[in-house]
Amino acid sequence: MCITGMWNMNIPSDLLLDILSRLSLKANIQASAVCKTWCGAVVSVRKLQLPHPWVFYPLRAAEEGNYLLFDPSRSQTYKLNFPELKNYGFSYSRDGWLLVVTKAPSRLIFLFNPFTRDHIYLPKLLLPTTAGDCCLAFLAAPTSSANCLVISFNYTISPSDIIVIDTWRPGETVWTTHRFNSQLPGRRAWNNCDFSNGMFYCFSTCGYLGVFDPSPNRETWKILPVKPCLAFRQVDLTRRMMITEHEGDIFVVCNSC
Repeated sequence: MCITGMWNMNIPSDLLLDILSRLSLKANIQASAVCKTWCGAVVSVRKLQLPHPWVFYPLRAAEEGNYLLFDPSRSQTYKLNFPELKNYGFSYSRDGWLLVVTKAPSRLIFLFNPFTRDHIYLPKLLLPTTAGDCCLAFLAAPTSSANCLVISFNYTISPSDIIVIDTWRPGETVWTTHRFNSQLPGRRAWNNCDFSNGMFYCFSTCGYLGVFDPSPNRETWKILPVKPCLAFRQVDLTRRMMITEHEGDIFVVCNSC
């Protein structure tokens, strides 16, 4: 059997797959842009083997869609061009997928895989014009439809402090909105968010940790009964703090002068 397509020159399928399996990751990704036939073939033999996280970041010419993919475990850098990511921002990454948000005023949201260049556009969602007032994350790759869940965490000020959490799962045409009392006095800025053991954690700049349970028919919000970390009194809160998950534990990463 031969793989048919305008670029294959009637190369036998097993021979083509054998050739493509020997390509480096960069060459494999480049080969996927030849045609749909080659794209399906190279993805089937692509060996990612990601024992450590990779770094994906824009070059100075990001407005042209130029990015670097860096493998820190092997000190290998791949320069790639993604025209579809011109002037876009990244909110979250997991399982090789990026959660991408366009800049104001459109503020569209989609999931993007830089290895396969697959796009999954999400329904329209009203987001704050200020990026710091909203946090987005997702639980699993969208290819895992049973586990994938995208969450938008929006901290707004109305007559009282309200937490607005929107959720979306593959196959849904609209977001589901949940509103909760923030349970904190005064305005508290929520700096970052992450998933752990199926729960959605949000960290405030004052050291509080909130948790949202997205389980169907449960969907609750609460502030964990832990004392805010005293070390944050010495932290420059104008600098970004992040939280990350490792083997079920939540860690806070911050920097200061």
